[in-house]
Amino acid sequence: PADPKAEWKTREIANFLHLSHNFHPVNWDDDPEEELLVAAKEGAWHFDRKGGQWLGRQLTRDWCGEIRDGRLPGGRRFFATVEPMHGVRSAVYVQPKNHRDGWKRAAVLDDQLKDGHAVAIADYLGVGSDQVVVGWRAMHPRGVPGIKLFTPLNQDGTRWRETLLSNGPIAVEDIKVGDLNGDGRPDIVAAARQTKNLRIFFTLP
Repeated sequence: PADPKAEWKTREIANFLHLSHNFHPVNWDDDPEEELLVAAKEGAWHFDRKGGQWLGRQLTRDWCGEIRDGRLPGGRRFFATVEPMHGVRSAVYVQPKNHRDGWKRAAVLDDQLKDGHAVAIADYLGVGSDQVVVGWRAMHPRGVPGIKLFTPLNQDGTRWRETLLSNGPIAVEDIKVGDLNGDGRPDIVAAARQTKNLRIFFTLP
């Protein structure tokens, strides 16, 4: 509303998903309105408002708890997940050439996560395409929490390089990305509930 203190109107987007755990705004059709990627027990979904109605399209069928999108070298769109919710696997799905086809899993970035709980995608390295940051809490089951960076090594998203960024001090609840020091590079903010701390990882030139 014009007055943000006034009551906000709500609209139902979907009523059939279970254990929806995360969503991410995108603008894949380059219109004035954003769409939503949603991670749920029924997989990854894309919701777009057309003619006043929210239309949903199922992109994957595997239960996922986290989802973010980005661009591979060459410009092809992809998204990365944590599977299932609070799961052990982070996977990458690449946009099909035919819009009507389902998104295929191009790679499993890691299948040994403990309580995976965050995905953040940006061009941390300044190479013109995106990399994936994945964080895990290691609360259920207990283990060592951490953060990893995955860098694509080809244009189809099938090969990635793994780099460990953090190993132990922060049980990652969520990760956000932003340029915090004005140098034009995305920095990583990792927040933890169980270990009660917040850490910033500044991207260096």
